Amino acid sequence: GNDVTVIPNCPDANKIELAAYAYDHGLKPYQHEGTLLKQFKTLISTDTPYKYQLVIDDEETSYHLMDAEGTLLETQVVAHSKCLWPKIGYMLGWYFGGECPAPQAVSACYNYE
Repeated sequence: GNDVTVIPNCPDANKIELAAYAYDHGLKPYQHEGTLLKQFKTLISTDTPYKYQLVIDDEETSYHLMDAEGTLLETQVVAHSKCLWPKIGYMLGWYFGGECPAPQAVSACYNYE
């Protein structure tokens, strides 16, 4: 099993780190941090709704984090090789990296524009 240490008065309790990432011609994002994987500086609260928008273009994807009203909080852009059909792909579910379980259930609504 995993050992979990509780830190009293931890300022990051009930927070989640987000990262924008893309696989590119077999390159793994976690092996190319800073280019194919970019961590958001904004930590999100587990009890607060957010909006997250991906804008997929030919040679980059923009990841926009917004509050529930749509105010932009932060953007990360990941450059990748040219996509022949950037609007076609497959949808993946949420991924919580690392060895710890997610802090709580997460739900998401998908909307394609």
